[in-house]
Amino acid sequence: MADDDYVPGSMDISDQKSTYENVMKFSGYWGMPFSIALGTFFMALLADSGLLAGFFIFFLVFILTHIFVKMFFAH
Repeated sequence: MADDDYVPGSMDISDQKSTYENVMKFSGYWGMPFSIALGTFFMALLADSGLLAGFFIFFLVFILTHIFVKMFFAH
């Protein structure tokens, strides 16, 4: 990134809007489900469910949260 010649304030409004929308879409579709699933994984480990059950719960929560978020923002 040291060779990036970006000058603050040089993006026009449409570029700023598209960048914001892309960041929010990525964080909503992938970041939030991953964070929630990671939290449930560690809660499963704290509840002494075992490592295999923790991974299963992680993937289950990740997939269900991802589907829910996509349905919520599909309007």
